[in-house]
Amino acid sequence: MAGTCARLGVYHYGVTTTTAAAGPVMRHLDFVAQVLRPELDVECVSVTEQWAQVSVAGPWSREMLQSVVEGDLSDAAVPFMGCGAVSVLGVPGRVFRISFSGERAYEVAVPARFGAALWRLLVGQAEGLGGGAYGLEALNVLRIEKGFPTHAEILGRTTAFDLGLERMVAKGKDCVGWASSRRTGLLEEDREQLVGLRRGARSGADHRRGASVPAQRRGGSRDRAGPCDLGLLVADL
Repeated sequence: MAGTCARLGVYHYGVTTTTAAAGPVMRHLDFVAQVLRPELDVECVSVTEQWAQVSVAGPWSREMLQSVVEGDLSDAAVPFMGCGAVSVLGVPGRVFRISFSGERAYEVAVPARFGAALWRLLVGQAEGLGGGAYGLEALNVLRIEKGFPTHAEILGRTTAFDLGLERMVAKGKDCVGWASSRRTGLLEEDREQLVGLRRGARSGADHRRGASVPAQRRGGSRDRAGPCDLGLLVADL
């Protein structure tokens, strides 16, 4: 699942989750606090219904958001993966500089009762700049163009090495998952690797999600190379 953890204060953190996973994540955090690490002085409070949070993405996202946020949103003030408290048209809010699409992007949060008004305002401004509201299909197109893996590829059987993300794994020190990642079965050369496919005009291959993608060998034989995790129609490619 996709999620973020933001440090809002010295001892104050905000955790976001995939919408459908808010309940399970909250239960797991309670389990960790009560069973796995009971010695920690930690309190977990669900604020899902107290906040409305909107993603603003694209080349004009900063300029558009700056029109409603009182404060500096420059790279120096809010770097990538930065966050902080802000005033949104006089309403106490929060801004997070995170992106799930690869575009310049922010997420702005306000108390829930102001969410609908903020949404209408931002959509109207985006349409004035030639943009608009976007959904999961557009988000998937953007992230696939940039090679961003999500739960569609990280499905519990893959490792960072399978996904081409081995450079993100610390080799000079121990880290979570390092010992298990060195198991023989996870280092075999014939393990499936994440690759990008582009369907040719005369290709008869089925690239829909879940389809079995064949590989063509020099001798003419066709072997199953692996499943297609996600297939999309991209007009500009």
